[in-house]
Amino acid sequence: MDEPKLPVERGMGPREQGWIDLAHDLRNPLAVVVGRVQLMRRRLRRGEVEVARIESDLESIESSLARLKALIDRIDNIG
Repeated sequence: MDEPKLPVERGMGPREQGWIDLAHDLRNPLAVVVGRVQLMRRRLRRGEVEVARIESDLESIESSLARLKALIDRIDNIG
């Protein structure tokens, strides 16, 4: 189901909508990175240092960064 358009979005053309979509696509993997770093920091402060959990968090961060890089590479190839 499509989300309703905000009043400011109704008058936008495809180019403007493309920028909004791009920002959304970039924000998602970035949110994962920020969230994982915050969780890791909280666990470290509590002394909850588990190597397996740290490895899992780092893998998640690496995966999100790879998605960001792929998106940026696609942008770089436009034009």
